[in-house]
Amino acid sequence: MGIGTKWTTLVRRVLAEEPLRPEGTVFRPTQIIAARGARDNGWRQEYLARLRAAFPEAEYLEQLKTPAARVRPSGETAAERRRRGKETLVVGTMGRLVDQHRDPPSDRGVHCYPYWHFNCVGHCPFDCSFCYVQGSQSAMGSPAVKFYVNLEELLARFERVLQRTSRPILFYGSKLQEPIELDPLTNFTKVLVPFMAAQRDGRLLFLTKSASVDNLLELDHGGHTVLSWSLNAAEVSEEFEHRAPPLKERLRAAQRCAEAGYEVRFVIMPVLPVDDWPAKYSELIRWALGAVRPSRVTLGGICSFPSALRIWQARIGKDHPLFKHVAPEQRGRRRFRAEIREAMYDHLIGEIRRRAPELPISLCLETPEMWQRVGLSAAESRCNCLLTSGREGPQRR
Repeated sequence: MGIGTKWTTLVRRVLAEEPLRPEGTVFRPTQIIAARGARDNGWRQEYLARLRAAFPEAEYLEQLKTPAARVRPSGETAAERRRRGKETLVVGTMGRLVDQHRDPPSDRGVHCYPYWHFNCVGHCPFDCSFCYVQGSQSAMGSPAVKFYVNLEELLARFERVLQRTSRPILFYGSKLQEPIELDPLTNFTKVLVPFMAAQRDGRLLFLTKSASVDNLLELDHGGHTVLSWSLNAAEVSEEFEHRAPPLKERLRAAQRCAEAGYEVRFVIMPVLPVDDWPAKYSELIRWALGAVRPSRVTLGGICSFPSALRIWQARIGKDHPLFKHVAPEQRGRRRFRAEIREAMYDHLIGEIRRRAPELPISLCLETPEMWQRVGLSAAESRCNCLLTSGREGPQRR
């Protein structure tokens, strides 16, 4: 199924002509690798050439028979490959552009409703030491930043899903990527946002820590794009969220987008039991709700694969005081002990409700028992990944 001349022309123009702004992002690749699909047509070739011109000092390699998701940065150890991955840009295509997360509620010890997600970039130029994605199979196998240039195929997949539904669908661009920080180099929002604005039942959500929102402010989004900022207490961010913008820069970006008419959401995750955590998280809520009144707030703690937790321990030391609060592995996950999580959630919920009593609050990657302990209803939740509430049930294929 084709997407029409209008959208194909837009994809070609954005890739071949739209100015790239390296100064707009922290990402500075020292190596650019052309993977399978990167040179399959003229506009992709032009885009690749413009990326090389933007970073003339970067080494250029071609692995045109290798899928982008399988390109492996060089390095003797996994830690070295992760470090090199933050400086490696892979340009190519991806086959599984749109999919649905379909774990049933309570599966693997978490309450999580099905949601649609999409891929336009891979992985993240930030370097948060607590990142649970760093322990995933995809990140351990190929931790490089990736740009997927088969945008016309992504639009066609969106159309295909939307044709099979009778109600709006939110496509989440997602926990495994950082498209907004990379947008000064991709300009992908200049395709995705107007395309989704033209779809009666289509909605987009970008989860981000970025402050690089200039492209978004220029676009006619039609109320069909949601922007969700991942936030943490200022001192937590400074210690653990390396390369990411400070809290106040993110809040200013959220404020600018709210003024441009975008729906804004906040995700506060992972909440960490650092020294004097009640005061630090009270300050976060004061600053966040003072800057923007979001449509909803989602809270979460660490919910790491054991491999991700081991990477975090290796980076900050196994004797760090945080790790004394970690409970034994349960159903493949590592979390802080239940009483610690409950205390932190109770505190944050109280602070939010004191300032915004009607603001919807949900938990992310939490157990059904924890929802009950903090007095929230999972069935009525309006969590970050969904368009409305979990009560609607799965979004249909």
